[in-house]
Amino acid sequence: MSATATIQSQNAVPETEWERIELLARMQVDALAGHEPESDRLERLANLEKDIQTQRALDGSWVDHIAADRLTSVEVNLVVIVVAPLARESIAWLYRQLEPDATGRGVSASMIQRLLPLYADEVFELQQAADANGRLAREGLLRIHGRGPDARLAPGPQLAERVDALPPEPDPPGLVRSNQTIGFDDLVLPNETLTRLRELVGLVQNRWIVEDEWGGEQTGGPIALFSGPSGVGKTYSAAAIGGELNWPVYSLEMARIASRWVGVAERRLDRLLDAAHARPMVLVLNEGETFFSKRGEIKEARDRFANLFVSFLLDRIERHRGPLILTSNLRDNIDHAFLRRFHCVVEFEKPDGRARTELWRRLLPPHAPRDVRLDFESIGETIALTGGAIRNAAHHAAHLAAAGGEPYQIGGPELALAVKREIEKRGRRVTSREMGCLAEFCQTEETP
Repeated sequence: MSATATIQSQNAVPETEWERIELLARMQVDALAGHEPESDRLERLANLEKDIQTQRALDGSWVDHIAADRLTSVEVNLVVIVVAPLARESIAWLYRQLEPDATGRGVSASMIQRLLPLYADEVFELQQAADANGRLAREGLLRIHGRGPDARLAPGPQLAERVDALPPEPDPPGLVRSNQTIGFDDLVLPNETLTRLRELVGLVQNRWIVEDEWGGEQTGGPIALFSGPSGVGKTYSAAAIGGELNWPVYSLEMARIASRWVGVAERRLDRLLDAAHARPMVLVLNEGETFFSKRGEIKEARDRFANLFVSFLLDRIERHRGPLILTSNLRDNIDHAFLRRFHCVVEFEKPDGRARTELWRRLLPPHAPRDVRLDFESIGETIALTGGAIRNAAHHAAHLAAAGGEPYQIGGPELALAVKREIEKRGRRVTSREMGCLAEFCQTEETP
């Protein structure tokens, strides 16, 4: 059996789950028509309940693959009810009979409560599980719009990957999904920077406590600015934010929405943010200064429209619900009116010698043969590259070693040429000082 087939069998929901939901829905439809439940249906329902409890309790059952921490019985019931109309068309038809006037995608919380036979304490647990800031929504298993009995619940993006009955969640149009799966442990950053990143994650994870339990004001965002030179880890850190939240990360480039026609860029961005609103995802706007540049004096018509665009953005991002991260190499070019509205500002600096040493150790392929004489501490201390440049150089050095034939080895000559090529991207000749302890392995200009 292939690995794919194994994963699918683990995630497959037993037919008894769908049969139970269909039976509960049929009994509700009959009740609305004034019919008493038939005895054979009640007996079948009781048998299904026993079988399902046994199946869910087994080690390695499909329930174990939905979330990192095992869901409660009420949470599993909630997930099954929401997924059921996508698994069986007959269940979708029954749901339409129960909610003929329903508008919008998903199932209402009130209908879910009617379907499930619950004790009083389970009703409270269901209300918590069906909350937009509850665990199922935070982990991307359910998408919940509204509150209370009128809330509508639909499958979230993470659920599609863990339950075979669901088609993959489509990406929002105009956005590019990151394929990096990393967390804070993968970052090489100063403690102060990591602390600020953890605070940003906390703004998302603890929102439901502040707003729902403590009655705090409901706000948009959180909105963050990651600023600093190119290659210092801004985009990589945004990917780590998504990893800590277990949410996908999407990026947007200005070129995708820019237009020469007045009002078109605003409409495109508005539609994009509408598609991403309240979804469990991290949205990254790269080169933020192009979005939020300073508003200037109006000298011609295009200046007026540029200022209007910035004002539109200022209002629109404040209404966006979900983490939104701007990355910028030119913080001073960003309008100060935006800076006041950021919930979190993180300044990224070029790595010091100690950080560069760690980056070299991490970024060279872990199983690649290395010359035992390589002194990563000296390389890190004497060659001032950014993290992005070290990543490129490490990758290049590995390919140079592979091209050299057996015995394969990443040594001083490979690293020196890779570093030299990276510095040459700056458009000038490389000096021996820039090459540091690797200068002996390549030809450079003498340092003046």
